[in-house]
Amino acid sequence: MNIRKASFVVAFAAVLGFASLASAQSGSSWGASFDVTPHWETMSLLNKFLNGDNRLEGREVKVGLVRGRIRGGDWGVALVRQEVNDSSYQRERRGSSSSCRGSSNSMICVNKANDSELYFNDAFLLGVEFHKYVPFVAIAKRVQIGINFGGGAMLPKGSAEKHLITTQTITQNGEVIDSSQSRTTEVITAEEAFKDILGLSVIPTGRVEAVVGIIVTEHVKVKAGGGVNFPGQHKFTVGATYLF
Repeated sequence: MNIRKASFVVAFAAVLGFASLASAQSGSSWGASFDVTPHWETMSLLNKFLNGDNRLEGREVKVGLVRGRIRGGDWGVALVRQEVNDSSYQRERRGSSSSCRGSSNSMICVNKANDSELYFNDAFLLGVEFHKYVPFVAIAKRVQIGINFGGGAMLPKGSAEKHLITTQTITQNGEVIDSSQSRTTEVITAEEAFKDILGLSVIPTGRVEAVVGIIVTEHVKVKAGGGVNFPGQHKFTVGATYLF
């Protein structure tokens, strides 16, 4: 068993431990949750710390086990599947060089640039995330306003194409007299692609979201919200919790 699989085993063991402790809570019930994020994209703040031009986007689905109260908060653990659209990419300048020779009347320069491009194919992130929903305002015993905290880890799945591009330009006295480009392409795993982009093969997750909850019945609560997320910023998330 490798380290990544062992980490997930430990995570599920922790869930069972928490569940045993929580079973003694008065008034709390077990339940199930389902959440959908129609669109997520790379955090603009995160892009400032990454090399090159990055655009990662997709949608997210979570299915989980929760424990809580219909008119209170809840905590739980969920299986998360975060899709990475094929339109996602990373482009980066890996290096450049320039050499010149000749006189001031006839200066010839050879300029080389090395670039890399990553494009994803049927890729997604799969993992486990814990959450804690804390309501702090109740309106007419039907509407809640609160904050959802969460964190976990995901593994990249799928593949990506990595393009290595070398561009050579020859100029004479500043005017281009010749230009050529060569490109090599290889298929790599999504894990390798994310390691290129984020420097990590296991992706940590985190979220702090403002949430509005609507109590539909004594067993069903619908939630909607958004906030700060890592690694992808969620503009809007909607879901439902059913307590048995």
